[in-house]
Amino acid sequence: MGTMAGFTGGISVRIRTGLMQGLFFGIFMSLVLGTFHKMKTKGMSSDKGDDVGPNQTRTVTIGDSVESAFEKCLQALGRIKAKVTETNKESGTITAKTSMMLEEFW
Repeated sequence: MGTMAGFTGGISVRIRTGLMQGLFFGIFMSLVLGTFHKMKTKGMSSDKGDDVGPNQTRTVTIGDSVESAFEKCLQALGRIKAKVTETNKESGTITAKTSMMLEEFW
């Protein structure tokens, strides 16, 4: 639309039209995507301690032997196709990364 307006009104009209349309489109998309995000994360309130950001950390306490729990955690991470980046049996920690999957949201 900015280019079409520029043919009749010149470069200043083209720039103003492009800026205004970009502003309105940005506001519209922020409202649409912001509403969608709020709907999807409604049950995950940050005041309850849930992390809704893109980088998340979870600590889990398991009432099993350390060796057994460690192996079960590694097996569970394998099932969800997580990439284990670091393990430490002495401290009982596992660091892993996963990718976002669209089927989780639909």
